[in-house]
Amino acid sequence: MKKPQTYLAGVLVLASLLCSVSVSAQTDTTRKKDSTLRSWDKNPARTGDVAYTYIDLNSGDTLDYWFDTERKTVMNRTTGRPVEFYINTTTGDTVYGRGRFVINGLLLQGDDGKWKFDESKVKIDGDELKIKDGNRKLKIDGDEIKIKEGGRKIKLDGDEGKLKDGNTKAKMDKDKMKVKDEQGKAKYKEDKTKIKEGDMKIKKKGDSTKIKSDSLRLNNQ
Repeated sequence: MKKPQTYLAGVLVLASLLCSVSVSAQTDTTRKKDSTLRSWDKNPARTGDVAYTYIDLNSGDTLDYWFDTERKTVMNRTTGRPVEFYINTTTGDTVYGRGRFVINGLLLQGDDGKWKFDESKVKIDGDELKIKDGNRKLKIDGDEIKIKEGGRKIKLDGDEGKLKDGNTKAKMDKDKMKVKDEQGKAKYKEDKTKIKEGDMKIKKKGDSTKIKSDSLRLNNQ
Protein backbone atom coordinates (compact mmCIF):
# COMPACT_ATOMS: atom_id res chain seq x y z
CA MET A 1 0.00 0.00 0.00
CA LYS A 2 1.21 3.46 -0.83
CA LYS A 3 2.15 5.57 2.17
CA PRO A 4 -0.52 8.16 3.10
CA GLN A 5 2.06 10.96 2.98
CA THR A 6 2.88 10.03 -0.63
CA TYR A 7 -0.74 10.19 -1.74
CA LEU A 8 -1.27 13.46 0.10
CA ALA A 9 1.76 14.93 -1.66
CA GLY A 10 0.23 13.85 -4.97
CA VAL A 11 -2.97 15.72 -4.12
CA LEU A 12 -1.06 18.92 -3.45
CA VAL A 13 0.95 18.53 -6.66
CA LEU A 14 -2.27 18.24 -8.65
CA ALA A 15 -3.64 21.31 -6.90
CA SER A 16 -0.53 23.23 -7.87
CA LEU A 17 -0.75 21.98 -11.45
CA LEU A 18 -4.36 23.05 -11.90
CA CYS A 19 -3.78 26.43 -10.30
CA SER A 20 -0.70 27.25 -12.36
CA VAL A 21 -1.88 25.69 -15.63
CA SER A 22 1.70 24.68 -16.22
CA VAL A 23 2.63 22.30 -19.01
CA SER A 24 6.00 20.57 -19.02
CA ALA A 25 8.61 21.49 -21.61
CA GLN A 26 8.75 19.47 -24.80
CA THR A 27 11.68 17.12 -25.25
CA ASP A 28 12.44 18.14 -28.84
CA THR A 29 15.75 20.00 -28.56
CA THR A 30 16.22 20.71 -32.26
CA ARG A 31 14.04 23.82 -32.17
CA LYS A 32 16.07 25.33 -29.37
CA LYS A 33 18.73 26.28 -31.95
CA ASP A 34 16.52 28.90 -33.57
CA SER A 35 16.75 32.67 -33.24
CA THR A 36 14.30 32.67 -30.34
CA LEU A 37 16.98 31.10 -28.18
CA ARG A 38 19.84 33.20 -29.53
CA SER A 39 17.98 36.43 -28.73
CA TRP A 40 18.33 35.90 -24.98
CA ASP A 41 21.59 33.94 -24.97
CA LYS A 42 23.44 37.18 -25.80
CA ASN A 43 21.39 39.23 -23.33
CA PRO A 44 23.64 40.76 -20.63
CA ALA A 45 20.83 40.23 -18.10
CA ARG A 46 21.66 36.55 -18.21
CA THR A 47 24.88 36.14 -16.24
CA GLY A 48 26.34 33.00 -14.73
CA ASP A 49 24.32 29.85 -14.15
CA VAL A 50 21.45 31.22 -12.09
CA ALA A 51 18.80 28.52 -11.67
CA TYR A 52 15.32 29.31 -12.95
CA THR A 53 16.02 32.77 -14.29
CA TYR A 54 13.32 34.11 -16.58
CA ILE A 55 13.74 36.76 -19.28
CA ASP A 56 10.93 38.80 -20.81
CA LEU A 57 11.42 38.03 -24.51
CA ASN A 58 10.33 41.44 -25.82
CA SER A 59 11.98 43.69 -23.23
CA GLY A 60 15.06 41.56 -22.50
CA ASP A 61 14.63 42.25 -18.77
CA THR A 62 15.14 39.67 -16.07
CA LEU A 63 11.63 38.80 -14.98
CA ASP A 64 10.16 38.73 -11.48
CA TYR A 65 6.75 37.25 -12.19
CA TRP A 66 3.69 35.74 -10.58
CA PHE A 67 0.86 33.73 -12.12
CA ASP A 68 -2.57 35.35 -11.99
CA THR A 69 -4.98 32.40 -11.60
CA GLU A 70 -7.98 34.55 -12.53
CA ARG A 71 -6.50 35.87 -15.77
CA LYS A 72 -4.56 32.62 -16.21
CA THR A 73 -1.50 34.50 -17.33
CA VAL A 74 1.97 35.45 -16.14
CA MET A 75 2.22 38.96 -14.67
CA ASN A 76 5.31 41.14 -14.28
CA ARG A 77 5.56 41.87 -10.57
CA THR A 78 7.51 45.08 -11.19
CA THR A 79 5.25 46.64 -13.82
CA GLY A 80 1.98 44.92 -12.94
CA ARG A 81 1.45 44.09 -16.62
CA PRO A 82 0.86 40.74 -18.35
CA VAL A 83 3.90 39.03 -19.88
CA GLU A 84 3.21 37.73 -23.37
CA PHE A 85 6.37 35.69 -23.97
CA TYR A 86 9.33 34.79 -21.77
CA ILE A 87 12.38 32.55 -21.72
CA ASN A 88 13.15 29.94 -19.08
CA THR A 89 16.95 30.18 -19.19
CA THR A 90 17.36 26.89 -17.32
CA THR A 91 15.59 24.80 -19.97
CA GLY A 92 16.05 27.16 -22.94
CA ASP A 93 12.32 27.09 -23.65
CA THR A 94 10.22 29.95 -24.96
CA VAL A 95 6.94 30.14 -23.02
CA TYR A 96 3.60 31.80 -23.74
CA GLY A 97 2.46 33.66 -20.62
CA ARG A 98 -1.20 32.77 -21.17
CA GLY A 99 -1.37 29.20 -19.86
CA ARG A 100 2.45 28.94 -19.55
CA PHE A 101 2.62 26.83 -22.70
CA VAL A 102 6.00 26.03 -24.31
CA ILE A 103 6.07 27.55 -27.83
CA ASN A 104 9.56 26.80 -29.17
CA GLY A 105 9.79 27.63 -32.89
CA LEU A 106 6.32 29.19 -33.11
CA LEU A 107 7.27 32.89 -33.09
CA LEU A 108 8.44 35.48 -35.60
CA GLN A 109 10.26 38.76 -34.94
CA GLY A 110 8.55 41.78 -36.50
CA ASP A 111 10.16 44.82 -38.10
CA ASP A 112 9.77 46.63 -34.77
CA GLY A 113 11.88 43.97 -33.05
CA LYS A 114 8.92 42.57 -31.10
CA TRP A 115 8.09 38.89 -31.12
CA LYS A 116 4.68 37.59 -32.18
CA PHE A 117 3.09 34.29 -33.15
CA ASP A 118 3.86 32.87 -36.58
CA GLU A 119 0.31 32.70 -37.91
CA SER A 120 1.31 30.05 -40.43
CA LYS A 121 1.76 27.75 -37.40
CA VAL A 122 -0.68 29.28 -34.88
CA LYS A 123 -4.34 29.92 -35.65
CA ILE A 124 -5.67 33.21 -34.26
CA ASP A 125 -9.23 34.42 -34.74
CA GLY A 126 -10.28 37.21 -32.38
CA ASP A 127 -10.24 35.83 -28.82
CA GLU A 128 -9.62 32.29 -30.07
CA LEU A 129 -6.13 30.84 -30.37
CA LYS A 130 -5.14 27.31 -31.38
CA ILE A 131 -1.71 25.69 -31.27
CA LYS A 132 -0.84 22.16 -32.36
CA ASP A 133 2.76 21.09 -31.86
CA GLY A 134 3.25 17.35 -32.26
CA ASN A 135 1.15 15.67 -29.56
CA ARG A 136 0.75 18.95 -27.68
CA LYS A 137 -2.30 21.17 -28.14
CA LEU A 138 -3.43 24.47 -26.70
CA LYS A 139 -6.80 26.09 -27.32
CA ILE A 140 -7.83 29.40 -25.80
CA ASP A 141 -11.33 30.74 -26.35
CA GLY A 142 -12.04 33.77 -24.17
CA ASP A 143 -11.70 32.61 -20.54
CA GLU A 144 -11.56 28.92 -21.46
CA ILE A 145 -8.21 27.16 -21.80
CA LYS A 146 -7.75 23.59 -22.99
CA ILE A 147 -4.39 21.85 -22.95
CA LYS A 148 -3.54 18.39 -24.22
CA GLU A 149 -0.12 16.80 -23.91
CA GLY A 150 0.20 13.09 -24.55
CA GLY A 151 -2.21 11.39 -22.13
CA ARG A 152 -2.74 14.54 -20.07
CA LYS A 153 -5.71 16.83 -20.56
CA ILE A 154 -6.40 20.08 -18.72
CA LYS A 155 -9.45 22.29 -19.00
CA LEU A 156 -9.89 25.62 -17.23
CA ASP A 157 -12.98 27.74 -17.46
CA GLY A 158 -13.38 30.63 -15.04
CA ASP A 159 -12.92 29.28 -11.49
CA GLU A 160 -13.28 25.65 -12.57
CA GLY A 161 -10.55 23.27 -13.63
CA LYS A 162 -10.42 19.64 -14.75
CA LEU A 163 -7.43 17.37 -15.25
CA LYS A 164 -7.14 13.85 -16.65
CA ASP A 165 -3.72 12.22 -16.55
CA GLY A 166 -3.83 8.50 -17.27
CA ASN A 167 -6.01 6.96 -14.55
CA THR A 168 -5.92 10.12 -12.46
CA LYS A 169 -8.77 12.60 -12.57
CA ALA A 170 -9.01 15.91 -10.73
CA LYS A 171 -11.70 18.55 -10.55
CA MET A 172 -11.29 21.95 -8.93
CA ASP A 173 -13.33 25.07 -8.38
CA LYS A 174 -12.40 28.21 -6.47
CA ASP A 175 -12.50 26.64 -2.98
CA LYS A 176 -12.22 22.85 -3.30
CA MET A 177 -10.65 20.05 -5.31
CA LYS A 178 -11.39 16.35 -5.80
CA VAL A 179 -8.88 13.76 -7.00
CA LYS A 180 -9.54 10.14 -7.94
CA ASP A 181 -7.25 7.42 -9.26
CA GLU A 182 -6.80 3.65 -9.03
CA GLN A 183 -5.26 4.03 -5.55
CA GLY A 184 -8.16 5.93 -4.01
CA LYS A 185 -9.71 9.37 -3.84
CA ALA A 186 -9.12 12.63 -2.04
CA LYS A 187 -10.98 15.86 -1.34
CA TYR A 188 -9.18 19.10 -0.57
CA LYS A 189 -10.88 22.26 0.72
CA GLU A 190 -9.07 25.22 2.25
CA ASP A 191 -6.99 23.67 5.09
CA LYS A 192 -8.92 20.37 5.14
CA THR A 193 -7.96 17.20 3.30
CA LYS A 194 -9.81 13.88 3.23
CA ILE A 195 -8.26 10.78 1.66
CA LYS A 196 -9.65 7.28 1.18
CA GLU A 197 -7.26 4.58 0.03
CA GLY A 198 -8.46 1.00 0.33
CA ASP A 199 -9.60 0.49 3.94
CA MET A 200 -7.64 3.52 5.09
CA LYS A 201 -9.17 6.93 5.72
CA ILE A 202 -7.13 10.05 6.43
CA LYS A 203 -8.36 13.41 7.65
CA LYS A 204 -6.01 16.36 7.83
CA LYS A 205 -6.89 19.81 9.11
CA GLY A 206 -4.16 22.35 9.72
CA ASP A 207 -1.41 20.55 11.67
CA SER A 208 -3.75 17.79 12.85
CA THR A 209 -3.84 14.41 11.09
CA LYS A 210 -6.14 11.46 11.81
CA ILE A 211 -5.63 8.05 10.19
CA LYS A 212 -8.12 5.20 10.49
CA SER A 213 -8.06 1.67 9.05
CA ASP A 214 -8.93 -1.89 10.05
CA SER A 215 -5.46 -2.39 11.51
CA LEU A 216 -4.41 1.14 12.45
CA ARG A 217 -5.80 4.16 14.22
CA LEU A 218 -3.54 7.16 14.69
CA ASN A 219 -4.17 10.70 15.88
CA ASN A 220 -1.36 13.18 15.35
CA GLN A 221 -2.09 16.58 16.91
